[in-house]
Amino acid sequence: LYAHRLTRDFNDGDATWTFPWTTAGGDYISIPEASAAIGANGRYSLRIDSLARRWMDGVVPEYGVLLKPSGMNGVRLNSLENVSETPRMVLDYHLRCA
Repeated sequence: LYAHRLTRDFNDGDATWTFPWTTAGGDYISIPEASAAIGANGRYSLRIDSLARRWMDGVVPEYGVLLKPSGMNGVRLNSLENVSETPRMVLDYHLRCA
Protein backbone atom coordinates (compact mmCIF):
# COMPACT_ATOMS: atom_id res chain seq x y z
CA LEU A 1 0.00 0.00 0.00
CA TYR A 2 1.43 3.37 -1.00
CA ALA A 3 0.69 6.88 0.33
CA HIS A 4 0.96 9.57 -2.37
CA ARG A 5 0.78 13.35 -1.83
CA LEU A 6 -2.25 14.92 -3.51
CA THR A 7 -1.60 17.89 -5.79
CA ARG A 8 -5.04 19.49 -5.71
CA ASP A 9 -7.93 19.98 -3.34
CA PHE A 10 -11.10 17.90 -3.64
CA ASN A 11 -14.57 17.57 -2.15
CA ASP A 12 -15.69 14.22 -0.75
CA GLY A 13 -18.78 14.20 -2.97
CA ASP A 14 -16.95 14.56 -6.28
CA ALA A 15 -13.43 13.23 -5.70
CA THR A 16 -12.16 10.98 -8.45
CA TRP A 17 -8.75 9.57 -9.25
CA THR A 18 -9.68 8.47 -12.74
CA PHE A 19 -10.17 10.45 -15.96
CA PRO A 20 -10.69 13.43 -16.24
CA TRP A 21 -7.55 14.42 -14.36
CA THR A 22 -6.28 17.92 -13.80
CA THR A 23 -2.84 16.51 -14.59
CA ALA A 24 -2.41 13.56 -16.96
CA GLY A 25 -2.01 10.40 -14.88
CA GLY A 26 -3.80 11.72 -11.81
CA ASP A 27 -3.78 14.47 -9.24
CA TYR A 28 -1.09 13.01 -7.03
CA ILE A 29 2.70 12.77 -7.01
CA SER A 30 3.71 9.47 -8.63
CA ILE A 31 6.58 8.84 -6.17
CA PRO A 32 5.04 7.61 -2.89
CA GLU A 33 5.73 9.33 0.41
CA ALA A 34 5.51 6.02 2.28
CA SER A 35 4.62 2.37 1.81
CA ALA A 36 3.61 -0.66 3.86
CA ALA A 37 3.41 -4.34 3.01
CA ILE A 38 -0.16 -5.53 3.63
CA GLY A 39 -0.67 -9.21 4.40
CA ALA A 40 -4.11 -9.45 6.03
CA ASN A 41 -6.78 -7.38 7.73
CA GLY A 42 -5.20 -5.35 10.47
CA ARG A 43 -3.52 -2.14 11.50
CA TYR A 44 -0.60 -0.83 9.46
CA SER A 45 1.69 2.19 9.76
CA LEU A 46 2.77 4.55 7.01
CA ARG A 47 5.29 7.18 8.13
CA ILE A 48 4.64 10.51 6.40
CA ASP A 49 6.81 12.61 8.74
CA SER A 50 8.60 14.37 5.89
CA LEU A 51 5.33 15.26 4.17
CA ALA A 52 3.77 16.51 7.40
CA ARG A 53 6.83 18.72 7.97
CA ARG A 54 6.54 20.17 4.44
CA TRP A 55 2.83 20.88 5.09
CA MET A 56 3.64 22.60 8.40
CA ASP A 57 6.44 24.65 6.84
CA GLY A 58 4.20 25.72 3.94
CA VAL A 59 6.51 24.12 1.36
CA VAL A 60 3.62 22.22 -0.27
CA PRO A 61 -0.15 22.71 0.08
CA GLU A 62 -1.97 20.32 2.41
CA TYR A 63 -4.42 18.47 0.18
CA GLY A 64 -4.07 15.07 1.87
CA VAL A 65 -2.82 11.69 0.74
CA LEU A 66 -4.02 9.05 -1.68
CA LEU A 67 -3.77 5.47 -0.39
CA LYS A 68 -3.04 3.41 -3.49
CA PRO A 69 -2.77 -0.39 -3.47
CA SER A 70 -0.33 -2.07 -5.81
CA GLY A 71 -0.01 -5.73 -6.66
CA MET A 72 -2.76 -6.86 -4.31
CA ASN A 73 -5.64 -9.00 -5.55
CA GLY A 74 -9.02 -8.34 -3.96
CA VAL A 75 -7.86 -5.40 -1.87
CA ARG A 76 -10.65 -3.36 -0.31
CA LEU A 77 -10.22 0.01 1.31
CA ASN A 78 -13.29 1.31 3.10
CA SER A 79 -14.64 4.82 2.63
CA LEU A 80 -16.51 7.11 5.02
CA GLU A 81 -19.77 5.69 3.66
CA ASN A 82 -19.04 2.30 5.27
CA VAL A 83 -20.54 3.00 8.71
CA SER A 84 -19.63 -0.39 10.21
CA GLU A 85 -15.92 -0.24 9.31
CA THR A 86 -15.06 3.44 8.90
CA PRO A 87 -11.40 4.01 7.99
CA ARG A 88 -9.23 5.81 10.52
CA MET A 89 -6.07 7.81 10.33
CA VAL A 90 -4.16 8.25 13.56
CA LEU A 91 -1.48 10.91 13.72
CA ASP A 92 1.13 10.73 16.45
CA TYR A 93 2.91 13.96 17.26
CA HIS A 94 5.97 14.01 19.50
CA LEU A 95 7.65 17.16 20.76
CA ARG A 96 11.41 17.09 20.57
CA CYS A 97 13.44 18.35 23.49
CA ALA A 98 15.75 21.22 22.64
